[in-house]
Amino acid sequence: MDRNTLVPFFRHLEDKAESLRDAAGHNGEYHDRGASNLESQIEVYQAALKHEIPAVWEREYQMFLRKTDPEFAEYRRLAKKFGEGDLS
Repeated sequence: MDRNTLVPFFRHLEDKAESLRDAAGHNGEYHDRGASNLESQIEVYQAALKHEIPAVWEREYQMFLRKTDPEFAEYRRLAKKFGEGDLS
């Protein structure tokens, strides 16, 4: 993979997504011909290149952090013990 071609390639993909969306709109279609899916894939790949969590995964990442936090696990254990129910 040539890193010098990544930026122009992503521009190409973004233009393709815009073209797909425009074509769907001009034809009165009820979908975007996969434009939003392509844009989501671009976002995920670009975030991975930067070693970041993409926005579409942020909620899931926060839930993961909460579930793996030992203090939160202790809080849940105590809440259950003292009748507060299971706090997920």
